[in-house]
Amino acid sequence: MNEIKLICTDIDGTLLNDKKQMNDLDKKMLKRAYEEKGIPLILTSGRFKAGLTEIQKELDFPTGVSCFNGSYVELDGKVIKDIRIDINDLEKVIPIIESNGSYPIIYDLKYAYMESTGYWFDAQQIFAKDSGIATPLMPLLKKWEAEGYEPFKILAKDKDSKNLLRTKSLIDAAKIEGLNAFLSSPNILEICPTGISKASTVDIMCDEMKISRANVMSFGDYNNDIELIAESGYGIAMDNAIDEVKDVAFYVTDSNNNNGIARAINKFIFND
Repeated sequence: MNEIKLICTDIDGTLLNDKKQMNDLDKKMLKRAYEEKGIPLILTSGRFKAGLTEIQKELDFPTGVSCFNGSYVELDGKVIKDIRIDINDLEKVIPIIESNGSYPIIYDLKYAYMESTGYWFDAQQIFAKDSGIATPLMPLLKKWEAEGYEPFKILAKDKDSKNLLRTKSLIDAAKIEGLNAFLSSPNILEICPTGISKASTVDIMCDEMKISRANVMSFGDYNNDIELIAESGYGIAMDNAIDEVKDVAFYVTDSNNNNGIARAINKFIFND
């Protein structure tokens, strides 16, 4: 079997348990893989960079980050990838999101920009303190356009998962060439530049490290992890993953609540 030289893991539903905490054994085994085998870890998430900072601190060893499903990749303080979303595309998609009653949120590395305060704004502030900015979005886009600034992605959030699927259908039907929309949870629709996926992180890290996909162990649980799992030599689905992830996985480990990451590392890296 091929030697594992890189680990990429999704965050929510994978590295974090249902209480939004990391399991101690998962942390221990990821650190052991780094310290004893020299295997780097890339936190591979749809989150913005500020949403990964506390996780990096808690892991207590150097980690890379892949944010916004692969639009921004950083390792050892070096920015390896930086792909922004076009302002003109945002101006097209925001009215579609709002017309169906879903809630748009625009992200850069540090902040989440929302039309107003309320439920989703409060949720953002709980998730990452002081990261939410309430401001009318269309005037903000005009300001950014004049400054030549571009953010990384936009989300559509909705308490009603069926309504969010309708929002996705409307965006797909609009055929905005520069955008790709996909679910990262029943209530979150990710809208990223075309060609961006977590699997692109594998490609760029393989180029950077001079390794092949066969040397990559990856972990995931939801729609935006499918390509990541499918294209890694050791694509590991969590037991709590949706069937579509399990169908393309090399192996199905235990759940995010029962040290699934640690168990897979123990099995395939330390052969124990």
